Amino acid sequence: MTGVDDQRPMRDRVLRAIAAHRTPGYHFPGHLLDVRWPEVGPEHARLVLPLAPHVVNIDGSLDLVALAVFADMALGTAARVRDAHHERQATLELQLQLTGVAARDGVSATVRPRDGSGESNDYSLTEATFEAGGKPIAYALGKFARLRAPDGVVLAPLPWQREQAAHAALDEQQLDPDERNVLERCVTALAQADECESLVRRLWGGEHVPDASGTARRLTIGMHTTNRVGHVQGGVLLALAATSATDVAPAGMQLSSVSAWFLRPGVTDLVARSTIVHRGRQTMLVQTDVSGGDGARVLHAVAQLVVPHPLPR
Repeated sequence: MTGVDDQRPMRDRVLRAIAAHRTPGYHFPGHLLDVRWPEVGPEHARLVLPLAPHVVNIDGSLDLVALAVFADMALGTAARVRDAHHERQATLELQLQLTGVAARDGVSATVRPRDGSGESNDYSLTEATFEAGGKPIAYALGKFARLRAPDGVVLAPLPWQREQAAHAALDEQQLDPDERNVLERCVTALAQADECESLVRRLWGGEHVPDASGTARRLTIGMHTTNRVGHVQGGVLLALAATSATDVAPAGMQLSSVSAWFLRPGVTDLVARSTIVHRGRQTMLVQTDVSGGDGARVLHAVAQLVVPHPLPR
C-alpha cells in the first residue's frame, strides 16, 4: 500500500493540474499530462508530452492510455490553428497506428492540417507524427467538426493563445466538491497502480465489471475525464476502447492500430464491450462499442493486434 508520504509528489501534481483547470480554456486531462506547445502556427504545430511516473509502464515506456489522450489533443490542435471562428472542434474520427517502438523519452508530436481543410470548412482533417528519442512511435489521422459550444459554455483562450503561468499546488482544504472528487480518484488510481497498470490507465482505462458478454470495462466520468465543454475527452474514449480491446487478446499480442468513430458525446458513465472479429496466428481484429448509461453507442472502434517481432537494430 502506498503511504501518504509516497503519494505526496503525485498529489502535488494533481493539485497543480486542478489549479490550472481553474483558468478556463483547457481540460484537466491535458493539465495532468502537462502537455506543452513550443510551436504553434497556421501550417503546423509541435506539442510535447513529458514522461513522468504516472504515464509510464513498469518498463519505463509510455502507456498507451496516455498516448491516446495526447493524440486527440495533438490532432485537435492542428484543427484549431486555421479556425478563424474560434469554435470548438468535436472529434469525429481518429486513427492511431503504432510502429512498435517503445517511448522511453518525452514524446514530441508534429501536427498539421491536411490540404483543403481548415479556415472556412465545417470539417477539418489533420495528421500527426509522434516521436521519442528521435524515432517515430506512432502516426495518427483525425477528422473534426466545427461546432458551437453548448448553451451556457463560453470558450476561453487555449493555453497557446494566452500567456502561460506556473501554477502552485492548491491547499487541499480549498477544493470544491468536484475538485475533491478528482483528487480522490487520482489518489485511488495511484494506490491501485501496479506493475500491470499505470496511474493513467487506472484513471482513464476503466475498470473490469461483470458482464454477460464476458468482458467489459466501466468508466465513471467526472472532471477527471471531460473536456472543456463537459463531454468525455475524445482521447479518453479512445483509451477506454483500446484498453478493452487488449482485454480479449491472448498474452503475447499487442496493439498495432486502432480506428474509432465518435457517434455522440459521452455525458454519462460509460461501458466498453469488445468482441473478436478475426483471430489468426499472427493477427487479431477486435471491435469495441462504448455505450452510455442509456445504452446508446458513444463510440465504435476497430483494433488490430499482432504478435510482435523483434525490431531491427
